[in-house]
Amino acid sequence: MATEGTPARRVVGRAAVIRTGFRLHLVRDQVIQRWEQWVPVCLLAMIVASDYKVRTRSVDDAVGGQADPFVLLEIVIYLTVGAFCVLRYGRPPRPRRVSPMVFLLYAYVTVMAVSALYSPYTQLALVRAAQFVIVLVVTRCIAKHAGRRELHNFAHAFLVLVAGSVVFGAIIPFQHAQQEEGRFSWLAIHPVTAGIFLGIATMIVVGYLLSHRGDREGPRWPLSVYLFFCSRWSAAD
Repeated sequence: MATEGTPARRVVGRAAVIRTGFRLHLVRDQVIQRWEQWVPVCLLAMIVASDYKVRTRSVDDAVGGQADPFVLLEIVIYLTVGAFCVLRYGRPPRPRRVSPMVFLLYAYVTVMAVSALYSPYTQLALVRAAQFVIVLVVTRCIAKHAGRRELHNFAHAFLVLVAGSVVFGAIIPFQHAQQEEGRFSWLAIHPVTAGIFLGIATMIVVGYLLSHRGDREGPRWPLSVYLFFCSRWSAAD
């Protein structure tokens, strides 16, 4: 029994939980809220590392597996994201029944990873195969441990990324990105890749405009902000 002047003690199994004057629940809530941003942080890090190029490389260097600081940085970012997901959500594999879609996903990644051993460009193929496996790990962690709020956070973060890229490309055009007349891009990204980003961002904005009055989790920006993004995409086209 607790006496006056001593903290109360509650025993749960073999562990004793001691009440203190610190508000630990507030610290816990702050930590949980901070980790809610892991989905946009991890996904945007991989997107920027893979697709945002600031230099051009020759074909021989690209397919020959010649590593430069930017390639090494891309590999480090992927490994960091993969390590985070494994350390935070990793569990020992257990044989269990999965849905046909998940089974096909595992099978496809396995085939791609094994086929890297038969590639004429072994180093490049092995790196891409490892990145493929990391993408699988991240997507499975998102499917199991992320909610709608985290996905809406990522969608809005992606809009900010693309909008900032469009503004940057309009203000500071790169020679390589503008070498094809009449096609917009930014940095050293190919116009086709930039168009894919703009297309995805447009679908996200249209979706939020159509469901603006609906009840959902995640960020809720004013309608004028989404309309501003649409105007940016139109200016880019």
